[in-house]
Amino acid sequence: FLGVGCTAILLGSLDDAFRLAFADVDPASLLAYIREASSGYVVVASVPNATQLHDPSTTLNSASEVLFYEALSHPNDLIRTSAAHLEATGSWNRTDGPFDHAGLYYDVAAITDNGLDWSLVTVQRQSCPEGYYTSLAAGDYGSCQACQAPTTTAEGNNDTYCPLCAVGYYRDGGGCQ
Repeated sequence: FLGVGCTAILLGSLDDAFRLAFADVDPASLLAYIREASSGYVVVASVPNATQLHDPSTTLNSASEVLFYEALSHPNDLIRTSAAHLEATGSWNRTDGPFDHAGLYYDVAAITDNGLDWSLVTVQRQSCPEGYYTSLAAGDYGSCQACQAPTTTAEGNNDTYCPLCAVGYYRDGGGCQ
């Protein structure tokens, strides 16, 4: 019983730290969570009510009560959407750095130590203004960077490069003339 109690305290502290670190961001645009591999449950997340540990309707006295949501059926849209992509592509323990898919930018880290098999997932929904693209470079990952003239982008894009030509230029092969 002591081990279970200590684990609950640790998860509660991690949950609080996640939510504090992400307190000033829109949870529909940026969040982080930890998923346990063996169960598929989200054990810690940066958004309120991401685990049922913080759900007032949860009763801890019921033996059949599950304290965590499964990532694939999570009530948070960004967690559910990212989990579906990571599951479909087998990317839960991907180690080759940040990647993008369908306007979402992911960074996944494997936490495997002393029996733990968790995936720490950071997900960011990106939309840049006209003339900017989303960088995947390590130093400025996920930020909007200005296109180099004469290239550009459309308003509200999630491009990772500048695929359009600015007014007065035209596409000729791989560049703008």
